[in-house]
Amino acid sequence: MGDTAGYVVGQAPTPKYTPMPDVETRANSNTTAGVYPGVSHDTITTYKSPNTATVAWSLPDGDAKNAAYSWPDSPDQDVVDNPNAKEPQYKMTQALQAIPGYETTTVRQGKPHPKPNQAVQKNISQQFQSLPNPINKTEAKEALTLHVSQQCCYGKRVINDIDVEQVINLPIHKYKLRTFTETRETIRVFEPFKGQTVDGHNNTLTPMLWNVNNEPDAMWKKHTKACNVPKTSTIETCHGCTGRGFNKCYRCQGRGTTFCKKCKGTGKVKETGCVQCGGTGHPNCQLCRGHACIVCSVCQGHKQLHFYIKLLSKFDIIENEIWLNPTKVANKNLQKSHKIKVIETEATTVSPIANYHIGDVNTASDDMISKHAVDSTKRIVQQCHVLVALPSVEAKYDWKRKTKSFWVYGEENKVYAPDYPESCVRRCTII
Repeated sequence: MGDTAGYVVGQAPTPKYTPMPDVETRANSNTTAGVYPGVSHDTITTYKSPNTATVAWSLPDGDAKNAAYSWPDSPDQDVVDNPNAKEPQYKMTQALQAIPGYETTTVRQGKPHPKPNQAVQKNISQQFQSLPNPINKTEAKEALTLHVSQQCCYGKRVINDIDVEQVINLPIHKYKLRTFTETRETIRVFEPFKGQTVDGHNNTLTPMLWNVNNEPDAMWKKHTKACNVPKTSTIETCHGCTGRGFNKCYRCQGRGTTFCKKCKGTGKVKETGCVQCGGTGHPNCQLCRGHACIVCSVCQGHKQLHFYIKLLSKFDIIENEIWLNPTKVANKNLQKSHKIKVIETEATTVSPIANYHIGDVNTASDDMISKHAVDSTKRIVQQCHVLVALPSVEAKYDWKRKTKSFWVYGEENKVYAPDYPESCVRRCTII
């Protein structure tokens, strides 16, 4: 309420200051505020809020010779004019009409609401793309031979003495899950009630939060979208002015006039009339023009506010991937290799991969999908997961009574041979 709580109009009647016709009074022997004409000093005037607009209060034209209102807490003497004075904040203290299903929604934006239950489908029939047969020992030796021929620091003669003894099939997989989510927050907002059509005379029809239609503007794009919740409108008395339409002028603090700093209130500067105040010493306030009141900035003089609930949907993307790499080839070296798409699915909620011949893939998919569903406020709008693979083998050979390995991966048969017998990679200097 700021510094306007309980203040009412003073003695001088002015047509534009006439209170709303629908008023109620209650006894209060402690009040010392001025009153509306015809209302005793022992009453406080408050307004009921009909669902019809009232005539907006506006500041009368021209300057006032005397302030028409007496504010009980205005200072005894005029204050120095301060053009940088700021209007006080008018806090809301009254309780608003409750909206069924939105009892926790206030004028402050709250935490995201809990999401509805979403079942994760499982044991859905899935079709997997087969991988090509792994290369044999001869093909592995050929891939190594080609690799060595392209390396300046690899001994070329050694390759003839290498015999591949064993080839182990070790396919590499990458699983990726993307989830498009929505969180919903609500806030009770207001605007001046000017007679506009409102939607809320029968709050029993108010839809539940997650039944409100607020579809994303675009799928798989982060953005926020707002909409009004139907059947949540109420008409309330303005908390900024308690239904008057006007408040005490904060620049002159309700005096109507200010103290001229230049002439120190005397009206003269060096025996001549003060130009700044026009020789009065106490000029009319430049904001209220001597009326001591200003239009309520909350309701813009309309005395009533239209409250309604606004829904804010925040759409986001959760994205995770995992490499299932049983080789010693670094994952970064696999990025440019051509990959085979084993399975790709997009649905409202995807089913975890199951019955794939490599159990680690099934486990990774199930764990990641469960992780994306764990947040209690993020509703899943859409999901997409994809499993890709690279054929890969580990080739083993004996060299000087030691077993060594190299790896051949991808459909391009790229080679990673960190233990090649004659290699001076670490000692080479590139000029």
